[in-house]
Amino acid sequence: MILINRKKALLLSAIIIPVLILVCLFGAFKTFSQNTTYDLQLGTEQHDEFPKMVDHGTEFKNDATLTAMAIFPDGDKKKNLLRAQLSVTRKGETTVLQKEDIRVFSDLAAYPMRLENLQWPSGAYTLYFKLGLEIEKSLDFILK
Repeated sequence: MILINRKKALLLSAIIIPVLILVCLFGAFKTFSQNTTYDLQLGTEQHDEFPKMVDHGTEFKNDATLTAMAIFPDGDKKKNLLRAQLSVTRKGETTVLQKEDIRVFSDLAAYPMRLENLQWPSGAYTLYFKLGLEIEKSLDFILK
C-alpha cells in the first residue's frame, strides 16, 4: 500500500511540477515582453508588427527622411496624460526646428513623426520627447 502511494505521489509530482514551471515561465515572459517605460527611437523604417524602428540608431547619412518614434509603456501609466510633444533642435541650441503635439489616449502604443531632416545641414541634433511640461526622454543624433 505504501508502494502504491509513492507511485501516485511521483506521478502527481511529475505532472504538477512541469505545469508550475510552465506557469512561471509564462508569467516571466509576459513581464519581460511588456513595455514598462517610455522610449524614443530614430530610423528610416518602422517595424510592421511592433512599436519600434527596425533600423534605429543615432548616426545617419542625410539622404532619406527619418522617422522619430515615441514609444509609450503598456498599461495604465499614460491614463491621465492628455498631451505629449516631439521636437528637434540643433544640439546645444534652443531654437526648435520641428515639433509635433501628440494627443495621448490609453491604447496608444507609439507615435511616429516624419522629420524634415533633408532640409537640415549636417551636424548634431537633439530629439526631445516631452510629457506635459516635463522632458521624459531625449536622444542626440548626427546627420552626416
